Amino acid sequence: LNLSSAATASLSMAAKATVTISDDDRPTVQFSNSSYNAYGVGMATIKVILNAPAAATVTVQFATSDGSATAGIDYTTVEGTLVFVPGSTSQTFAIPILAANSNSTEKTVNITLSSSQKADLGLKDTAMLKISKGESIFLPILRS
Repeated sequence: LNLSSAATASLSMAAKATVTISDDDRPTVQFSNSSYNAYGVGMATIKVILNAPAAATVTVQFATSDGSATAGIDYTTVEGTLVFVPGSTSQTFAIPILAANSNSTEKTVNITLSSSQKADLGLKDTAMLKISKGESIFLPILRS
């Protein structure tokens, strides 16, 4: 920024300055929900979203950690990197559920986003997965 041609004042050496324009158009990346539910053994799908399509490729790290659930017993620990190509706004990853809680108390897994590149972390950068007892289906035995 250069100032010149002052009408009623004189310019000093401070007539030059550098201005930095921040990129306030960066998208935010976060979980689509603050909590997710899993019922029984299987895969829990976790969705991560950008609030707006990005012009450049966005990456974000994700990881699980024990809440009241225990890795290797109740679920399998996962960690990795999600990649949002330009124009995309959502990605998913799966958490394997190894054992459904056998009593009525649900167990929890903590999920965290970190180290985002080309996007800011949103307010929902942590989430919880709740593992509940799966429903049993009993089929009658037909005898002839």
